[in-house]
Amino acid sequence: MEALTQSQLESIKRLGTARIISKLLYVGHSKEELEPLDRSALLELWGKCVAAGDDQLVAGPVAPRPMNYDVELERQKLQFEMRKFEDQQLAQEKANELKLREIESQRLAEEKAHELKLREIESQERLK
Repeated sequence: MEALTQSQLESIKRLGTARIISKLLYVGHSKEELEPLDRSALLELWGKCVAAGDDQLVAGPVAPRPMNYDVELERQKLQFEMRKFEDQQLAQEKANELKLREIESQRLAEEKAHELKLREIESQERLK
């Protein structure tokens, strides 16, 4: 760790233990190799990797991490979300239609009331 700059030392010391372990796994150390080490030993090991320039991905086969990804389940989730979106769209369209009908009904009622008022005024004028 003596070969590192002060800023490198500080950034390494600020790393959390889990982050150090993930970085060491990333550059090729095995989980079994790292398990018995305490934080100071992990820091020392990562410092050596950085000093040697080994803080980059190792070239070679790296065991792929198993992914818990079920394609069929994701497809079902997507279909569910699509149906949910379509149902929301239909509900919104129905609500808009209802609102338009209410507005039209109110307009017609106002027209009718206005027409009745005009007829009443006309009939009163005839009586005079």
